[in-house]
Amino acid sequence: GAYHANDPRLLFWVLATIWDSGLVAYEEFVRPLHRGEKEQYYEETKWIARLMGVQETWVPTNYHEFQEYMRTTTESLRVTHEARQMASQLFEKSNLKTFSKAVTGSSVFNLLAQQYPVYVVRTLPESLRKQYRLHRYEKQKNFWWTMEMVYRKIPLRWRQSRGHKRAMRRLRITK
Repeated sequence: GAYHANDPRLLFWVLATIWDSGLVAYEEFVRPLHRGEKEQYYEETKWIARLMGVQETWVPTNYHEFQEYMRTTTESLRVTHEARQMASQLFEKSNLKTFSKAVTGSSVFNLLAQQYPVYVVRTLPESLRKQYRLHRYEKQKNFWWTMEMVYRKIPLRWRQSRGHKRAMRRLRITK
């Protein structure tokens, strides 16, 4: 059928990728989570689906079912030629420099932002990594691993972008 941005099933897929990406990023940059913490995270964020108009019957009831939904949905995805072209354009050096300038505020963050493709490739499910043919970034995995180790040792105030610092100030003002 035709694509509709407000289709509740598609909205749930977008939300599911945000939930999943949030967990992946947290575990990459902060610490691994225990199964119980993942269950709690999932339970505490399910209400967002209702706000987006997703019927409760479409939302997996627990984290285990959510993982199964992500696995089966991801395995069913097929990357088109057009999608590969778009990914290639997103990862062009000139576009990455523009991205890193947009979030400037920390030289460490700028360096990491320019290595964004490596992070994306690392976090994509294997089936999508193969379909996107992003193997050229696989070679840079060691760089990213080294940067993660260095990044965790850098004081928090140096790792945060200006945008993040402004947002945190706004939050303190509203409390």
